[in-house]
Amino acid sequence: MDNAFPLKIILPLLTPSLNVYLNMYYIQRWKLIHQYEWELTALGANDLKFKVNWMEKRKATIITHRKRLLDMDNFIGGTKPLIDALENLELIFLDNTVYLKSEYIQYKSKVERTEIIIERI
Repeated sequence: MDNAFPLKIILPLLTPSLNVYLNMYYIQRWKLIHQYEWELTALGANDLKFKVNWMEKRKATIITHRKRLLDMDNFIGGTKPLIDALENLELIFLDNTVYLKSEYIQYKSKVERTEIIIERI
């Protein structure tokens, strides 16, 4: 097993709820995806040792710590721009369920943040 995995990233950002994400203009959605890409790059997640191989399956666990919990559908739908950023940075192959096993967890916390754990399957 590679020493680089699992890859654990802590972002000082929250993913929006699905309701908020769907009400954004397309340019706001695009900027949000690129903001996640910049944050992940700044934390070193774009290193070649983390790049996904062709058709490689991975597991992504997204854990959010927020002051007010969302219902699960709203939470999971709001992670779409983060998943797109992971795909753009080649940390996951595709967001298709064939190549990505996803797990979503929420915790109530005063310090808001999002944790991403990427593992090889």
